[in-house]
Amino acid sequence: MKTPQGIRRLLPVALVIGAAGLVATLAGLYLGVPGAYPAYLFAFVFWAGMGIGSLLLALLQHLTRAGWGAPIQRFIEAGARTLPLMLVLFIPIIFGMKTLYAWADPAHVIGDPILEHKQPYLNVPFFVVRTVIYFAVWIFFAYRTGALSVKLDETGDVNIAGTLRGLGAGGLLAVTLTATFAAFDWVMSLEPHWLSSIFGLMVTMGMMLGAFALAVALASWASNRPPLDAAISPKRFNDLGSLMLTFVMIWAYLAFSQFLLIWSANISEEVPWYLTRMAGNWTYVAIAVLVFHFALPFVLLVFRDVKRNRRLLIAIAVLLVLVRALDTFWLIVPALGAAGIGAIWPHLTALVGLGGLWVAFFVWNLARAPLLPVGLPAPLLDDAASSEPHHNRIVTHER
Repeated sequence: MKTPQGIRRLLPVALVIGAAGLVATLAGLYLGVPGAYPAYLFAFVFWAGMGIGSLLLALLQHLTRAGWGAPIQRFIEAGARTLPLMLVLFIPIIFGMKTLYAWADPAHVIGDPILEHKQPYLNVPFFVVRTVIYFAVWIFFAYRTGALSVKLDETGDVNIAGTLRGLGAGGLLAVTLTATFAAFDWVMSLEPHWLSSIFGLMVTMGMMLGAFALAVALASWASNRPPLDAAISPKRFNDLGSLMLTFVMIWAYLAFSQFLLIWSANISEEVPWYLTRMAGNWTYVAIAVLVFHFALPFVLLVFRDVKRNRRLLIAIAVLLVLVRALDTFWLIVPALGAAGIGAIWPHLTALVGLGGLWVAFFVWNLARAPLLPVGLPAPLLDDAASSEPHHNRIVTHER
């Protein structure tokens, strides 16, 4: 029931790579390298989003006790417990707020009626307090549900399952609300003259999609090794692929709705947000997001044979994780005055540095509990009893 050796070996490697990348990134911040702070914010939002998305998925699983969640439950619980690390990694952003956010610099606020009007909300002390509150809510639900999940494995107490279901219901509401406001604070306020009521939910759904894709990739990779080889059947691969398609479609619906409403309204304060992200080299990034974040996954995941093919499902999931990083890059960096993509290395060092630490903390948390939650109801773990071995093959028939 332990974590596969291949995953556990990632911890020291990820820790070394993450530490090296973080040192290079912090050096860039200290030396004032152009684009260093935008790069750090981009990496922070992406990896924090993986933790937030994992928490939302874990809460959804505890609420529904759905069969699709059994093979990925430990992965999303471990992802949720990376949020204390992201709270610590938020500290450099506090020191760079005047560089990142126009409303944090009094010189920009004075004489700007919009910034003056928003100053009671958009100010440095309140911004920091709100972020601390967000993380407090997320960390509470991550660790409370994680501890109860392990206790349920140990005791089989049905009352714990009821408590988890209640935490799932309340937590989904609280975490969705705080994640939406975090998206407003961390990303949308980079351009304080711009406003979209859909933006926060769109970013939150992207976080869920990225976290789900990562969990599916890891669970599928480990599905031919104990203990997950006894819990994932071709039908379960099909379920995971179908749900990934659902998340892709919901994200695309929200993204297109925002675009359609802003473009059709043609309001001078709103349209420039898209014009900035469709100018110069950003056009190619926008096209890549459209193709690889929606069009290609949608076309592939429609087919049952693709969803039941372990290797193809892993490839699609990994693609979605990568394009989630690209989408986060596209949302953040153009807002900070970059006429073109500019130097890539600060963004890569930040992404790898924070990512290495995130992966190391994720693997450490993953190894602290059985990889397969034995406290789940029997029907959710009965795939192996009714399915033939499926390692590295394409399955084209229904059970």
